[in-house]
Amino acid sequence: MVELEVRDIMSRVSGNMVFAVILKEKEGNRVLPVMVGLLEAQAISAAMKGISLPRPSIYDLYLTSSRSFDAYLQGVRIYKIQGGIFYSYLVFEKDGGTMMIDSRTSDAIALALRAGVPLFIEDELIDRYSAQEERTGSFSMPIATVDAETLRAALANAIETENYELAAQLRDELSKRK
Repeated sequence: MVELEVRDIMSRVSGNMVFAVILKEKEGNRVLPVMVGLLEAQAISAAMKGISLPRPSIYDLYLTSSRSFDAYLQGVRIYKIQGGIFYSYLVFEKDGGTMMIDSRTSDAIALALRAGVPLFIEDELIDRYSAQEERTGSFSMPIATVDAETLRAALANAIETENYELAAQLRDELSKRK
């Protein structure tokens, strides 16, 4: 398993409501973009900046509730990426044992940041899906890590700019997901 850290949140992905949380391997240079919605991006950003709300957020409530039942969040494990969707477990310690609870990755990241626990990903996933950072600061992402909405926007752009090779790859990936 590879430990990750939250590096940044990028807002210029596709439309105004899609953000990319950039996860970077702690002991290396590979990055992994995770697409999230506006509310999740706000929750992650607030946790990154250490912003406390006047009333507990749902994430604070979840952590407080789990602690009251003697279950302590130990970390997050990204275990699968399929069709641009990331799958994660919240790893809890309770009574000397380990429990794993399925979670949306965006929620898992927000919880991990609030609890100060590590994020991990399976080795083969980061090997296969990591992005390359370009000199311009943008990222070249593997098609399989992008959601369908972003793929459709990229397909329209590829057709408009007459990049038919890319358009064919995007079309094929969208067809595989149906």
